[in-house]
Amino acid sequence: VLSLNGVSNYQSILNALESNMKTDMSFDEMKKIALDYREAFDTIKQDQMQGEGFMQDDISYQKVNDNELDRVKKELKEQMNLENK
Repeated sequence: VLSLNGVSNYQSILNALESNMKTDMSFDEMKKIALDYREAFDTIKQDQMQGEGFMQDDISYQKVNDNELDRVKKELKEQMNLENK
């Protein structure tokens, strides 16, 4: 069920994405992916890389150490069944 608020939020998200991404996929292709993988969103596992914050040229960055990077790489490979690659 769509609400007016939900449609408004959806449009603001699309507006933000429009200027920050580029794709060669058609809208119909994106819609098909969204519909085909809708159930997968119920099993999403979240993780967050831990880093040390620093500022450079008035921009905030996170520096991730090698151990943390290796941990996340290992987790992604396991999730994609790429352990030996």
